[in-house]
Amino acid sequence: MKVGVFLKTINTIFLALLMGQVAVFYFIKGFNYKELLAFNFQDINTLHLGITFGAIVLAYILYNANLKKIQTDEGLRAKFTKYQTAMLIKLAILEFAFFFLLFVEETNALYLIVLLIVFIFQRPTKHKIAGDLKLNTDEEAILNKDEDYLV
Repeated sequence: MKVGVFLKTINTIFLALLMGQVAVFYFIKGFNYKELLAFNFQDINTLHLGITFGAIVLAYILYNANLKKIQTDEGLRAKFTKYQTAMLIKLAILEFAFFFLLFVEETNALYLIVLLIVFIFQRPTKHKIAGDLKLNTDEEAILNKDEDYLV
């Protein structure tokens, strides 16, 4: 696998998941900025709040647990594969919570917006990948410098 192919693949998956959420949100809820501005604290539903923040916490816990399974002496290809799996699990949890709340009656759009914002900040970049995988300087140089390098 080439490093460039890995980066394109993981970013394409991320973008496809994000665009799916945005498109379905727009078609079901529409963009009603008045609903967002009219939010008051009486609209807080503890179940929806629990699902939103529970999904965020669960996604991070499982993501970090999967990253801890990656050995520092493994090859770059194995690290990338395990990273991609951990990332997909994290994104799937956030996306499931988003769609669950989207199809529940009377869900305030603010919960969906929070999940979308958290999802957007999960975008895999070279810097995040290197930091999360704790790559050594040689591996980081491969990731940053030569996208055609075979791993």
